[in-house]
Order: sequence, then structure tokens, then C-alpha cells
Amino acid sequence: MGPFELLSAYLDGRPLSEQEAREVCQWVKASPENARVVVELGIIHSQVDYFALADLRAIEGLDEPNQAELHRRLESALESFAFDSPEGVSPRPRLSPTSNRQPRTGAKWWLLASGGLAASALLSLLVPSKPPGQRVDSSDPALVVQQEQALPAVGLRSVVATVTEVIGDETSAAALHRRGGQVWRGEEINVSAGLLALTTTDGSEIVVEGPAKFVFDQVDQITLTTGRLAARVDGKVADLTVKTPTAVVVDLGTEFGVGVGEDLRTYVAVYEGAVQLYSGVERPAENAAPRPKRVTAGRAGQVDADGQVHWAVQTLPSEREFVRPDEVASLREALGGSAEARQRTCFYAMQRTTGLLAFQSFDIPSRGASYSLAFLGASPRMESKPEFGDDLCPKQLYSSGALRIAEGEHAYLDIDTTNDSPLARAGLIDDRGRIGRSGSELWLAWSTQADYPEKIGDHAGLSLMFGDARLTQEPLFVGHTGGKALLSMLSNLGSKTVEVELDADPETFAIESIEVGDRVHHWVMRLIFGERSDSVAVWCDVPLEAIRATPPHAEAVNANVIFDRLRIGVSPAASAWHFDDVVMATTIDALSKIQSIHGDFAIPETGSGRKTPPRLQDGQPDAFR
Repeated sequence: MGPFELLSAYLDGRPLSEQEAREVCQWVKASPENARVVVELGIIHSQVDYFALADLRAIEGLDEPNQAELHRRLESALESFAFDSPEGVSPRPRLSPTSNRQPRTGAKWWLLASGGLAASALLSLLVPSKPPGQRVDSSDPALVVQQEQALPAVGLRSVVATVTEVIGDETSAAALHRRGGQVWRGEEINVSAGLLALTTTDGSEIVVEGPAKFVFDQVDQITLTTGRLAARVDGKVADLTVKTPTAVVVDLGTEFGVGVGEDLRTYVAVYEGAVQLYSGVERPAENAAPRPKRVTAGRAGQVDADGQVHWAVQTLPSEREFVRPDEVASLREALGGSAEARQRTCFYAMQRTTGLLAFQSFDIPSRGASYSLAFLGASPRMESKPEFGDDLCPKQLYSSGALRIAEGEHAYLDIDTTNDSPLARAGLIDDRGRIGRSGSELWLAWSTQADYPEKIGDHAGLSLMFGDARLTQEPLFVGHTGGKALLSMLSNLGSKTVEVELDADPETFAIESIEVGDRVHHWVMRLIFGERSDSVAVWCDVPLEAIRATPPHAEAVNANVIFDRLRIGVSPAASAWHFDDVVMATTIDALSKIQSIHGDFAIPETGSGRKTPPRLQDGQPDAFR
């Protein structure tokens, strides 16, 4: 293999032996033409560290004192090569310490000479480093940069990443305010808000969520002091290590997220592949460091502030807990006006809402299968083909509609109650695998509209059920019932059924009934599960921000509200009803957050509004080992 092939192999990542490195060195010194080849290859392989030595933009990035020092050392280094000027090329001009611009007549020669210098710097890296204290053979120009006069001493750093997207971003570096900006090794970056998407020179994709502070120690090593980042790494090409104040995360060919809280806890979520999670806290010599944990796809890990390492055997709270690299393109398209991208981005942002348990939007193209969270099955379970009407909530997801339940029809929304489900992690699932565990609280919201309110029939509405048999396996029903055109709540206490009519003004003595009508009704239900009885409260058409200050329109105490599915149905001889946007959450604040994201597209708030990563919880089924 000749010198050219050896040089190309090195730039492609193949290490050279000392003999091969010296062979390349002698070839570069042989002629200015060979030095020019180094420059051309350097441009082609601009992702390697040494390219910064031949990149004029590196000089422009230095402050004035360093510029002068750099030019002085370039002059000194170039003198050592003593190249003869090629035919037709003017002698090399002197470098000005106050200007980066060179006379036009000398530009080609400066490039050749710089190529020699770049090659020298490169070849010094090819030769194995000398042990400490051993003298360096200064007769070999290839080793010149290993001496005290080495160019890196004046502050030259290599480019480690390129900015691929800036969305609502405020950073400490002005160059990062635009796409295509460069990130340098050792450069501390503060992202106070928004998103900063980067692609490293070895191909890793990284998204940083503000507020965050980080620095690239190397192209494959990041120190994350505070904040959150997600990275997608092709393990066949590169590896990536993320260091935090308390942990070291080593990827094993994967996609993962890392968050650092104000209390210095480190949280890791793995989406593909695996990571090795180490404690990063120094310990006295007599104390053994905690054993590292291997965290695989779909799992989470955590290192406490004291360096203790934990990992999760249950699934992640959400596939979108971090802003992942593939979401950046959707954000860009959404900001550019794409309705489809807006829908996708809003759904991702909703999943990062703390407290969200389940969501069903009734997406029309997928017949309810897409944009659904924590509901089982490919679409609402019903005997007939699902039929959809217009979205009941304006400014919502563009392909979202409302599920139309015709006369005599019903549909079931089966809820995921497995140990890994969001509801199980929230502590809502009892020993029988149903929602209704004592000591928990659940909020439910949905919307309805009747086509022809004068066509009443027996009932129409939404039920909480633990089987498919109405009344006997239906602890609670909300809508209209008993052939009356008034909204009410039906509570089943064993063999006893209690109907409570909705009162629009509960603070007055008389009941102010709410009629079915033909307008859209927005419902909110709160369930508090107790040891001996459960409390149910229902509001109709009350803005979410006013729920706390508004007495419920209907209340009941039920001996035992348990369910694992929702039934939306219409009796024979009744008007068709439309049902839309079924949401389950742990708090009213989570419902409000979902509504704000769902209704008005904006740049999603990063970090889920959290100042700290989620804490791994103990005492849950299959919790953390």
C-alpha cells in the first residue's frame, strides 16, 4: 500500500503503524504537490480533528492576541519546511498579524505551505506518543507539533458538531443561532430556552432541550452539567459517552435520553439498543463504587445524587419523554405551516405532559388507531365499521374527527391496565387488574354532541365498565337516561341504581337542569378512590381553569367504582351522538396542559415543565430492581 493509500486509510479511521506513519511523513515532505494532496484530502475528510489546522475559519474564531501568536508560529513552522516555490508561483508572502486576508498573488503558495503544516500536524498524530519525560526527535518535522511550540497551545480547537436546527433557541454562542453553525471541542454552551439540534462529525444526532449547559470534551464525549439531551448513535460507526455530575452513560449503539435535575440526579431513558450506566461520584478508597447497570430499550435508569445506580424493569413513561432527533424535522415542518407535522408534533408534546395517562383523538385516516395512548386495539371496538364526523373541538389535530355512534350502536375503548401501563405506574390498578385502587385519584375529560336532540330514546352517553354487560358491569354512566332530555349521572350501587340530575347552579336550592341540546358539551369527571367508598364529581361545560372554583354539577358516593374499559353508546330510537377527545390524567392541571398543547400549536415547552427528571418510584408492581 502506497503513501497516498495509507493516508486515505488513516483518514477513514484505520490506525497506522509507526513505520507506515513515517513512510507517509517522508512522502509529504518530498514535494509541495504532495502537501497539496493533504489539503485536498483534508477537505474531503473535514470531519477529522486535524482539519481545523488548515481551516481559515479557525483563525477567524480566535481573539486578537491568539491571532498574532498563531501567525507568528505559522511563520516559524513554515520556515522549517523550506519548500521551493513551484514554477509560476510568487514567493510566500509574510503573514500579517493583524489581518487574516492574504495578497491574491500568494494565495496558492499559502495554501501549499499550510498544507505542509497541516500534514505535519496530522503526521505527528500518526506516530505513537512518547512516554512522559522522553525527548522528542526534533529532526523529524512530523513531530514538531509535539514540542512546546505546538499549535494547539494557542487555542486551536477542532470542530466536533454542526448545528442542524435551532428552534426557539437562546444560546451563549452567537454562531449557534443559525443552522450550519459549528460547535468546537471544549466550548461550553448554555441553552437557556428552546431546542438545539446537532450532528456530530462522526454522525451522531443530538437534541438539547433548554435550559441546559454542556460541552463536547471530544466528538464522542459530552459533559452535560444541567438539562436534558437525547442522542441517536449508530453503533456501527461511533460510540458516545455522556458524563453528568453524578453519572457516566456509555452507549452501546442506541438511542437514549439523559436528564440532569437540580438535585444532580441523573435520569436515563433508552429507546433503542442499550446503555451502560455508571456512577460518576468519587468515593473514598475503602468504599467500592456501585456496580454499573445495563439499561436496555424501553427501560429507564437513574443515578442518585450520592452515586447510587438504579434501573427499571418496567417500560418508559412515554416514548416521547425526551425530544428525540426524529421530532426535529416535524417541528421544522410544523413551523413552516405543515398541518400534518403540526398534528404529529402536538401529539409528541402531549406525551411529555406529566400526569397524562390515556388519550384518544379518533384520527380519521387511521380509524382511531393513530394518535392514541394507553387504549388497546387498533381502533374503537365495535360491531359495525367506525364512522367519523367533524372534530368537536376547533383548532385541534387536523385529521382528528369525532366518533359517531348511530342509533342502537355502541363502541368500547379498552384501557391498557397491564403492569407497564401509565395507569399502573400511577398506582391506579388494583389487585384484579382494574382501575380503582384505593388512595388514588383520576380525572377524565371528553366531549359530546347530539345530532337531533329531540330524538331521545332511552339513553346516550359514556360508561365506566369492567365488562361488556350494561348495568350489571357498569358502575357509572354519564349522559342522558330514562327517556329524559336532561343530562344526568347514573351510579350503580350493587342492585341499586341512583340517578343524579346535573345542576348548572349547585349553590341554589332549586335544580337548574342542563338540557341535551344540539351544542357541544365538554365533560370533566373526578374519581377519588377510597378504602370503603369512592367519590365521583362531574362538571359540564366548565372551563378547565375554573374547575377548582366551581362546585360539581353532580356528585355521588359509590361503594366501588372499578373499570377497565369505556363504553360509548346510544340506545335504539335515540339520536346519533358524537364523542371526541377522551383524556385521562392524574390531575386537572394535566388536563389543562393537554388542552393548551392540543388547541394552539406553538413550540412545545421542553422538559415537560419539569425542573428535575422523573424520580423512579418504589413499591409499584414490577418496580425497579
